[in-house]
Amino acid sequence: MDHGHSGSDDGPGAGAFIAILVGFKLWTLLLILLVATSWGTVGFLAATHVLWIMVGMVALWGPALLWYRLIRMRRRRRELQRAEWEVEDTQRTRH
Repeated sequence: MDHGHSGSDDGPGAGAFIAILVGFKLWTLLLILLVATSWGTVGFLAATHVLWIMVGMVALWGPALLWYRLIRMRRRRRELQRAEWEVEDTQRTRH
């Protein structure tokens, strides 16, 4: 039974929602730091944002690890291709 959905996305989804949440959170944090500039405020904000920082690190860890592995595999592929097509000069080694 088809409910009128073609199987594709109907909107921007969760990624846009999370981006708006994080953007609003950072904007509010910046405004608070601009208005209340004291070390007590900075300490309080750092203590209350530890969870956000940890979630951000966990969220970025996966793509960063994937990117690192991709670069490492490309380097290895280049080395293997170079080793495969490297031809030694046999004429010079005979003399």
